[in-house]
Order: sequence, then C-alpha cells, then structure tokens
Amino acid sequence: MKTTAFDHIQDKSKVRVLSYTRISTRKQIKGSGLERQVENANDWCEINGFTLDVSDEYQDKGISAFSGANTKAGALSILQKKLEAGC
Repeated sequence: MKTTAFDHIQDKSKVRVLSYTRISTRKQIKGSGLERQVENANDWCEINGFTLDVSDEYQDKGISAFSGANTKAGALSILQKKLEAGC
C-alpha cells in the first residue's frame, strides 16, 4: 500500500482544503482551464480522503505568476495573508 504525507491525519474531516486556481491570460478565460483545475483539486481530495471546501475558493484570472503579480495583488496574495494570520 502506498503511503502519503497525509496518512498520519486521523480525522480528515477536520482538515480544511482550499483551492487556488489561476490562468495566465484573459484569452484562457474562455477555455476550461479553471474548471479543470477545480476538478483536479476535487479528484486529489477524493483520492486522499479529504473534502474540498468550495465555499472559499481563490481564483486569479489573467494574472501573471511569472511576474509575481498574483502574490502582490491577486487572490493568491489574499490566501497567503489569511494563512499567515492562521485563518
């Protein structure tokens, strides 16, 4: 049986799993990239015994990660601040 870094968690229902999705260009908004990323997050949760908290999602649409804009003004910056504050 394959072990994971999460096997030690006894009550996975108490773990809050959030998703952060991002697409680089405004043109990609018309595609299915964001939906596919959320689908992948749901699949990961299912495989690992967690539940994705869809009430608090973080998305950056057309915000560059290469330039770091998403860590300064995007949804990722908001998520990082919440995590640093222990929320």
